[in-house]
Amino acid sequence: MRLAWVALVAAACGSSGPSDDGKPEIIASVSPTSASAGDLVEVSVTTKNFKLVDFRTNTVNMVGEGHFHVYIDDSPDYLTADFISPTAVQIPLGTSTGAHMLKVELANNDHTLLDPEVFDLVPITVTP
Repeated sequence: MRLAWVALVAAACGSSGPSDDGKPEIIASVSPTSASAGDLVEVSVTTKNFKLVDFRTNTVNMVGEGHFHVYIDDSPDYLTADFISPTAVQIPLGTSTGAHMLKVELANNDHTLLDPEVFDLVPITVTP
């Protein structure tokens, strides 16, 4: 059932499915899909060709490993950096009600982003 869900998410993102070219990939989801500012939501991440590792103990960049950052909308500051999925993410206080986007992006062990960037966008609605 989980494989069917992953395939459905990939199809919804406009992807023709995972590629076999060795490039890192990420698929993210959020639960619940609506929350109030200040609430915690659970972000789940699945990767391909990329190993999630603890950036606190793995400080040297290694190809194919690192962690992920979670951003809201176009903010340059991440809400959390983690290597464990699922992870709790707090919707920032003061976030306006309505439709927003969580950007979940792969990062190197030193917190620099991959080049080219590898991310998934997950819609979330902030409620009053």
